[in-house]
Amino acid sequence: MNFMHKLRTNSANPVANAFSRRATHVVTGLVIGLLVALGTTTIAQAESLAMRNAQRSESMVAPTRGMSMAAVEQRFGKPLEVLPTRGGDTPRHPPINRWRYAGFTVYFERNRVIHSVAKSSIAKT
Repeated sequence: MNFMHKLRTNSANPVANAFSRRATHVVTGLVIGLLVALGTTTIAQAESLAMRNAQRSESMVAPTRGMSMAAVEQRFGKPLEVLPTRGGDTPRHPPINRWRYAGFTVYFERNRVIHSVAKSSIAKT
């Protein structure tokens, strides 16, 4: 048995108690520091992603909510692809049309824009 092991196992020894408390405080401090550092990194990454998305949406030139199909075609030209209509089977499920352009996809409910989505720069796997 080495000296440090004897110190840690002898609870009557005041030096061992001080060593044990000090070691516990050091380990606790390290764990808390690590958790704070990881949490800060995660928050910073989330803020960075939110800022990139906000900048992209502000700079994106795309149809806005409420535009008609005719207005979209007049302003942005013919779409590269007209995707098959979805829904429309009941009044609760109106037809959703999708038009693909080079930088975005436009979603229509019946003949009005409900959303425009920028194409992601992340490659699909």
